[in-house]
Amino acid sequence: MSGGIDSSVAAWILKRDAHEVVGVTLRFHDSPQRTAAIERAQNCAQALGIEHLVIDMREQFAQTVKEETARQFAQGLFPNPCTICTRDIKMAALFEQADALGCEQVATGHYARVTSDTTGFQLLPYQLRKPLDKSKDQTFLLYTLSQEQLARLVFPLEDLHKGVVRRMAMRAGLMRIAPVNDGQGEPCFYDDEGFVAWLEGEGGLERDAGDIVYLGDNSVIDGYEGQYRFAPDAPLGSYAIRSDLQNETDVSDQSVSFSEEELFAVYKDVAAHRVYAATRAVAGAEMCLLRDVRWTSIEPPEGKRSCRARIAYDRKPVPAQVVCKEEGVVVAFSERVGGIRSGQPIVLYSDDLVLGGGIVAG
Repeated sequence: MSGGIDSSVAAWILKRDAHEVVGVTLRFHDSPQRTAAIERAQNCAQALGIEHLVIDMREQFAQTVKEETARQFAQGLFPNPCTICTRDIKMAALFEQADALGCEQVATGHYARVTSDTTGFQLLPYQLRKPLDKSKDQTFLLYTLSQEQLARLVFPLEDLHKGVVRRMAMRAGLMRIAPVNDGQGEPCFYDDEGFVAWLEGEGGLERDAGDIVYLGDNSVIDGYEGQYRFAPDAPLGSYAIRSDLQNETDVSDQSVSFSEEELFAVYKDVAAHRVYAATRAVAGAEMCLLRDVRWTSIEPPEGKRSCRARIAYDRKPVPAQVVCKEEGVVVAFSERVGGIRSGQPIVLYSDDLVLGGGIVAG
């Protein structure tokens, strides 16, 4: 129970359906916002008449999520802290508590589904799928779930739209306790200060300085501070770049013209303190390599497989083809895709089925 409306209504549904429910909240860090969320979870549990436990995970969270996130950003990567948390802390902690309490299943307020289709081609025994309300789909954060975890997971909101969840909360008297908007999909630990401010503060990153280099002619067009501020496909502004070079064989007769072009970050060389820029036509990627791949719902495919690749929590999946190689999984997009960042997760889908996912190689 996070203290938000979704997990609170999930608990209410389970209690309504005569399950014996224990609410568990994981304390990952200290802040006024997190303290308030824990208090809301406690109040919701009290209103529902269920036992509630708060598990202190602050030390593990600091080492596994905060320190790892800062370390990867310092290397020029772009990890997703929520994916790290779900994979390495949150789900493992919930199942550990379930075992300690003698609980058969674990339920969360995520919008997702688990099925056990035994007829599909190459399907594993349990499958992770998108929920009924596609606008709230949270499977991007859950692709690292194991078969053992999927076998015991329950998503009470799987067949509900958010509007129905709100009405349920009102009927259960939870709306006045838990907020409607949970802010899911964003890291929880920096609260209102902003992620860059967290990186430069608690994260310990120091602003390096370097050059912005135009890929067209390898010329330095600007300077920067803080390489972690520059994500692939991020707009850098308009710059005067060389657009024409005539009579290249006769230096004395060269004439150069310039034009104003909107440039975007393409990639970074952290060691050389350089951020490379290009026009929109060049920015983006046609393919990438995934490592640390987890096949959530299917056996690793043999040969080429068509799918849709989701490159961020708030991005729609795009058509792609994947091929398993010894070094990882190659993802070839049907068109040039912007925003592919080393260190970020990409999740692969077939319709509503989560095939699996992995981390973009640096």
